[in-house]
Amino acid sequence: MNNKLNYILRTLMVVILTVCLVVIARMYKSLPHDNYVFDSKTYDEFDLNQLNHFAFEDYTVTDQKITCRGWFALDNAKASECKEMQVFLVSKNTHMFYKMNTIRQNRNDVDTYLRKRIVNPQEYLESGFTAYINRSKLPAGVYDYYIYYRADSVKVMTKLPYRILI
Repeated sequence: MNNKLNYILRTLMVVILTVCLVVIARMYKSLPHDNYVFDSKTYDEFDLNQLNHFAFEDYTVTDQKITCRGWFALDNAKASECKEMQVFLVSKNTHMFYKMNTIRQNRNDVDTYLRKRIVNPQEYLESGFTAYINRSKLPAGVYDYYIYYRADSVKVMTKLPYRILI
């Protein structure tokens, strides 16, 4: 009788473990795979309190795509030294980062504008961008915009004061 009870308990444990693994696999498969994860070990590499200037000048939302166009510049960094500029949408509910396809652009108007307004101006010609993402990849919810900016001398992740409801 004792052996039979042990057999039933072991079998029950195997079934429960199998069901848990199947549920976990399904949950993993349903996660969005176009998200971006920042390794918590690298948070200290970001430069905080960097003075910056930015603007979204054109913003389009359709059933298929979200597109924004604008510019971003750090006060004390030449735009030509920027190795990577990336726009992200960040879900308020899940805190997942969704990388937007970001194309950098030259902006003579921004360069001229900032050189007149910053105390020790740099060069800001390459500060423009157009960013877009396929809307169907985003779960419904509220999203904040972030800009990731990386140069040899600085790495910045800045939350922008723009928000979108999908």
